[in-house]
Order: sequence, then structure tokens, then C-alpha cells
Amino acid sequence: MDAATIELVTQIITWGSLGLLILLVIILFFAGLIGWKRGIFNAGFRLIFIGILVIVALTTVKPMANFIGGRDLGSLLSLFNVETITIGSTAVPVTNVFETLSNVLVALANEYGVTVDSAQVGEVVTGLVTMIISTFVVIMDGILIYTLGNLGATIL
Repeated sequence: MDAATIELVTQIITWGSLGLLILLVIILFFAGLIGWKRGIFNAGFRLIFIGILVIVALTTVKPMANFIGGRDLGSLLSLFNVETITIGSTAVPVTNVFETLSNVLVALANEYGVTVDSAQVGEVVTGLVTMIISTFVVIMDGILIYTLGNLGATIL
């Protein structure tokens, strides 16, 4: 094969591929128009409904995480006879998640001879616990939106 034949073959392959791509785009365009005509109202309503649910879920993540983190665990854990967490010689009372974890970290630091400012530990623990709880809240919101949102959009 000489250079002219190779060039001719590559041009045929190039233009043939381009022609198939254009044909595919035209077919998909007309299929999309037909689907758009059939489902614009159903899909549009579903999009608006799910969009509203997503906006509500994302705006309530931080308040829900703070609510969960601020709940008193003492009454729940007293059912299992857990009123304090003992670290070395220090007994840490179980209150809400934020205070309990910051007191546990301060007690751990004091047990190993490290001086820690409890206010700084409280800020770090509050941020960390809020981040972890927010992750679970977003996952639960996604599951609820997927199940109940699609059900609600289908029914309405």
C-alpha cells in the first residue's frame, strides 16, 4: 500500500464515522423531541416536586444535626445503667453528644498529662460531631427523597 491509498482509507473512515455520528445525533434529536412531547408535564412536575424536597432537605441539615447532637443522652443511656464514662480516675457524666465528647477528650488529655483548653476542645468536637451527624442526615434525606419523593410525585 502506498501513501495515497492509506490516505484514501483514512479519509473514508473519517467521513464515514462523521456521517454515522451525525445520523445518530439526528435520530437522538427526533427521539428526544418525541419523548419531550410525551413527558414534558410529568417530568417537569416531578422535577419541581423533587427540587423543592431537595432544597428543603439541604436547608434543614445543620439544624437537624444540631438538634440531634444537642439531645440529652443521659436518660437514654441510664436505661442501660450508663450514667458516667470512667477514664482513668476521672468520671465523665453523660449529657448531650457535644459536651460528653469534649469532656471525654479533656479527661483523656489530662490522664496522659497533656494540658488542654476545654473551650478549644469543645469547638473542635462540636464541628466534628456536626460534620459526622450532617453526613448521616444527608444520607437519610437522600433515602427519604428517593422513596417518598418519587412516590409523592407519582401520586400527585
